[in-house]
Amino acid sequence: MVPSLTENCTSGPRGKELKRAGRGAGLRYSGDAMDVTARIRDYIVKNFYVADVSALSDQASLLEQGIIDSTGVLEVIAFLERTFGVRVEDNEMLPDNLDSVERIAAFVKRKTGG
Repeated sequence: MVPSLTENCTSGPRGKELKRAGRGAGLRYSGDAMDVTARIRDYIVKNFYVADVSALSDQASLLEQGIIDSTGVLEVIAFLERTFGVRVEDNEMLPDNLDSVERIAAFVKRKTGG
């Protein structure tokens, strides 16, 4: 079993706040694939410390590089739900879906049918 990225954060005050914030409105995002990736990358770079933006590849592990932690994953999820209208279920909070710009973009595309 793969551990959840946020298993230690959903019970704290920030986790409760994010759960109450309105989880995915069921909207469809109609942007193209490059737009999805670019928007996710832009969000990561603007909201988390990235020492060398030009060296951050879309395949790089955001967790292994220390760019995001489990609380940061919750922030990314809130961004995805707000921006792309997807609902991220608890069982989808896995590294396979949320550990790199590329994986996050692929996850959004699967969820939006894109």
